[in-house]
Amino acid sequence: MSDYITLGPTPYAEDCAQVGRDDYFERSRKECRAYIGQLERLYPKLADGDPYCTMYEALEVERNLPEYWDEAAKKVLS
Repeated sequence: MSDYITLGPTPYAEDCAQVGRDDYFERSRKECRAYIGQLERLYPKLADGDPYCTMYEALEVERNLPEYWDEAAKKVLS
């Protein structure tokens, strides 16, 4: 069993930065910051700096990832 779960860089129903485009690096960094912020708003308990996260909590987050950007993330991306 792995010690971590890999999540995508954006909500799963949203378009994301495309490798090879001129704006890829800037856009992908902005998307990652926006998504981290969104996940921290959705799961504040996991974002409180406690390094311990049970596998159950991690799987629960993975099963409930957002489909779309929230309003705060949209502001970061604009």
